Amino acid sequence: MVAYQEAAAAWADADAPFESALAALRAGQALGWLSRPHDAETTLTGALDRLAESPDEYGVRRLGATLRLARGLTRISLGRNAEARSDFEAARADFRAIGDRGQEAECINGIGLSEHYDGRLDEALARYREALAIPVTPPDFERRARIANNIGGIHYTRGDADEALAAFDESYEAHLAIDNVAGQMDVAMNRASLYRRIGEYDSALGEYEAARRIAQANHNLPTEARTLGGIGRTYLALGREDRAQVYLRRSLRLRRRVADEKGEAATLTALGQVYLRTGELDGAEDAFGNALRIRRRLGDQPRTTEPLLGLAEVARRRDDYAVAGAYALEAADVAQGMERRRDEAEARYVLGRIRTESGATTAARDELGEALALATRARAPTVITASSVALARLDRAAGDLDGAQVRLDTALAEIESLRSRIAVPALRATYAGIQEAAYDLQTD
Repeated sequence: MVAYQEAAAAWADADAPFESALAALRAGQALGWLSRPHDAETTLTGALDRLAESPDEYGVRRLGATLRLARGLTRISLGRNAEARSDFEAARADFRAIGDRGQEAECINGIGLSEHYDGRLDEALARYREALAIPVTPPDFERRARIANNIGGIHYTRGDADEALAAFDESYEAHLAIDNVAGQMDVAMNRASLYRRIGEYDSALGEYEAARRIAQANHNLPTEARTLGGIGRTYLALGREDRAQVYLRRSLRLRRRVADEKGEAATLTALGQVYLRTGELDGAEDAFGNALRIRRRLGDQPRTTEPLLGLAEVARRRDDYAVAGAYALEAADVAQGMERRRDEAEARYVLGRIRTESGATTAARDELGEALALATRARAPTVITASSVALARLDRAAGDLDGAQVRLDTALAEIESLRSRIAVPALRATYAGIQEAAYDLQTD
């Protein structure tokens, strides 16, 4: 990287703007690989400024488009999606004009990414499919793998688990075809996250551990940090707060070391959940509050739902139902607007609990019913279980014992289904332990 920067300066001194811009492109890409996006953007912008001094010819146009494509990807990592989209659109026009269909497809994929991160899922999906449809000879397996992975991400966000797994599998096979180990690692991470969300905890831990081994072998600290966070979240779902906290703290240290602010926010949110489980409300409030501030500063609205719900739960436990309801309602509105069904299901469940405890029984039943419907659609077993138990309590309080039993049967079936899929006996017993509320209600 330093060599490229020195070359760029030398060419600039020699009044050779094209050569200087080319060297700066390499430096900017290297900075991006080193997780220094702010420096990368500055370098790439400087290269574009120098290139403007060159005559308008084929090579200059191609290099300018390549610089804009690289800067767009850098701006995506900084959360500045609208600026990234402008770069991708300008680069696409240039690549189309010079007949480079492969790079045009890259730009369309970039536009899709910017829309994806803005929560415009229908538009993003259409862009991804448009990029895949562009004929490229010979076949570009690496690009196909990345775009299929992006499509899987949209289905994941919407809670369409089967479609997401199919897209991730397609992406993985394409990476295998070209022996792309880094790509295989990224897809394994996405599959692990999906398995965790749908309660396939053994599969999740296996995928995370496989990805971690690859990351460590390749000295890939950002991905290693992601795997540690994922393992921590999985143990949290299994009720192993002690192990979860160990992995999450290791993840947080690495996230901060590589200046991964989005990852830091994700890990802080998970640590907030640990603190909630252990009753440390002040620690939870700090963790969720810091995570929310990072998300908002980065313009990452879709991912504000988790810290918002965490803050809602802190307020609920302090019996501050007005504040709790405001946080939960904001989370539900964000999730609904972004088509994040599982997140909305969680938000509706939290709202249902708040309404129940504040005495608004009718509103509580409406929220919990909506949570159950959304969770069923998104295959979110933990939310299905929690919503069913909460509705059973309302039915029993209203004297509808038969209705309560039907709700309990649903919850217990989910619990037994999840527990039966956990292969490690100690983890299976731990998971059953954190579901005692449903069994207690059954025997009251």
